[in-house]
Amino acid sequence: MDITLTPVSSQSHTVLKNLFQLYMYDMSAFTALPLTEEGCFSVPDHVLAPYDDALHHWAYFIYADNELAGFAMLRRYPEDMSCLDMDQFFIINRFRGSNVGKAAFKQLVAQHQGSWQIRVLLKNTPAHFFWQSVVRDLVGEAYQRSEEKDRDLIKTFIRFSYEEGGLRLPASVAAE
Repeated sequence: MDITLTPVSSQSHTVLKNLFQLYMYDMSAFTALPLTEEGCFSVPDHVLAPYDDALHHWAYFIYADNELAGFAMLRRYPEDMSCLDMDQFFIINRFRGSNVGKAAFKQLVAQHQGSWQIRVLLKNTPAHFFWQSVVRDLVGEAYQRSEEKDRDLIKTFIRFSYEEGGLRLPASVAAE
């Protein structure tokens, strides 16, 4: 299967908003996300707006054999601008379990090399399995995993570094 990443343009931002509703539906299994009276999930402006044109924010559509399969939203983490943060990542159900997500994430890491972090809701067991698997494929055991407060939630943080031609160990792993 041919997996490609295409930057989200301002003209296709509506498609991202539509896909984000599917993502919110998935997340509602792990969080208390209410529906609006119109039957949609409320997405605060601060979530998607920076991906329109802000510096240090990159949004991509994920395609599998030229069919829209999901999205990836990457940013510099506001609390540590040296860190690339996998802000949101979504693959529609039909493509899950077919390595579309893994292939897309590996392309993303190859395009944006450096220090990375992934934040996962504690209750989101499928995401824990996915992220641990894909990160191990990339860097073996050279990653850190911790539970930390992220805004108002405790999340699992997975951190690693990657450069073309090899990986760099996170400073605390290299020091051990």
